Amino acid sequence: DFVIKHPIFLRILLELKTTGSKKIRDLKIPDPEHVGQWTFYSETRAIKHGFIIYENRESVTPTYFPIERNGNHLTLFSPNGAIVSELPDYVSKMYKKIEFVIWCAQNNSYPFEMCEECSKYGCKQQSVCKQFSETRKSVTFEDWSKK
Repeated sequence: DFVIKHPIFLRILLELKTTGSKKIRDLKIPDPEHVGQWTFYSETRAIKHGFIIYENRESVTPTYFPIERNGNHLTLFSPNGAIVSELPDYVSKMYKKIEFVIWCAQNNSYPFEMCEECSKYGCKQQSVCKQFSETRKSVTFEDWSKK
């Protein structure tokens, strides 16, 4: 991850990820966890513009996804610069989800929502999920937010 000087924006935040060619070929928008990571760095360093860059590990070819933060609002762009997603109040929502996970850890609970990885690729932590489901109270983010 890098912060570089830019003649117009002063500083740009670069989030660099390495992945395979199949994923890059199918990628229309950066992975949610990469957007969250970029956003956290952006917000804490007060940098509004940047890129999430996926480097193809086979060809070492980069694919650039521009991203912009305006206060709590995020705009994601395709590699050709077209807006692909506008995420209003994203920063506040991200911190609220972090607060939820911390609350779960402190209250012998676990977040019930299925993670992105589970739904796409199959859970790599099935034994942990099983153990948590048997020993901790499950709570959805929606139910927790109502408190």
